[in-house]
Amino acid sequence: MLKAGLIGFGGIVKGVHLPAYQALEAAGKVKLVAACDIRPEAFTEDVQLNIDGGDSRFADLHTYTDLEEMLRNEELDFIDIAVPTYLHKKYAVDMLNRGYLVMSEKPMALTYDDCREMAAASNGRLMIGQCLRFCPEYLYLKKLIEDGTYGKVTGGSFRRLSAPPTWGWENWFMDPSRSGGVIFDLHIHDLDIIRFLFGEPKTVSCTAGGHHIVEDAFAVSRMDYDGMSIYAEGRWDQVNMPFVADYRVSFEKANVVLEGGVVTVYPYEGDAFKADITPADMYMKEIEYITDIFVSGQPNLQNPPESAAESIRLAATLKQSADNGGQTLPF
Repeated sequence: MLKAGLIGFGGIVKGVHLPAYQALEAAGKVKLVAACDIRPEAFTEDVQLNIDGGDSRFADLHTYTDLEEMLRNEELDFIDIAVPTYLHKKYAVDMLNRGYLVMSEKPMALTYDDCREMAAASNGRLMIGQCLRFCPEYLYLKKLIEDGTYGKVTGGSFRRLSAPPTWGWENWFMDPSRSGGVIFDLHIHDLDIIRFLFGEPKTVSCTAGGHHIVEDAFAVSRMDYDGMSIYAEGRWDQVNMPFVADYRVSFEKANVVLEGGVVTVYPYEGDAFKADITPADMYMKEIEYITDIFVSGQPNLQNPPESAAESIRLAATLKQSADNGGQTLPF
């Protein structure tokens, strides 16, 4: 069983990483043995996220506030990086150069150049936490597209609506210089899955803005392909409202809708039906995937760092469009 160590112990770790490691240890895959955070109180305080999480207590977890001490004391195979985005490249490249298998939370980094530097250091040992690539509801849609079950895609839209992420250390999410803002931190999920599903767009455009409650509140993007467009909306101005993530994709012979966690297919001929999808923890699946291929020596075909870097290039292009009044730009 691989031994894992965490760098960072904030909300995303407590909400989804720790439950994933509990399941992976039970399956005999990965054991989380240590975690490091510069704040000792991080190991005892609770964090309320915009998504539901699980039990954040590991009775036998070794905790550190000094990274070098953790690396000296622990025999680790796998490093899980969950620090603020502006620190991703620093820690990922360092850990890769020391020979560890590394997963770093999304977004990959704040610039395309930083992403390329991370990918160059990877040598097959880096994956970015673009979790939707392991989500059954999105993988079901990918299979419909690849199999041509209902013909070609004629259009679609994706949404991700969140309360303001004010739970972060020093409110770093709301500082675009550290998080990249709503486009890089929230919108990136849908930008990445759109590329995963449909490939690279020809042209793109984006409008973005804020209001009196949240300065960096929303982004609405359009990705243009041959004969159709895909839209995506990301918002983190949904104060006191539940988190929403859904999609609507139109095919030549059906519409497919994810709403309320349920995928429904509406064929043009015949009755609508709920898709038969086996539930799975996408956060557990992404960690399981990178550790499995590392052990087996197989290449990372589902979520290579080079692809995650292209999602950052897309985010940067959309940010450029938004900064220029929604200008349409080539990609």
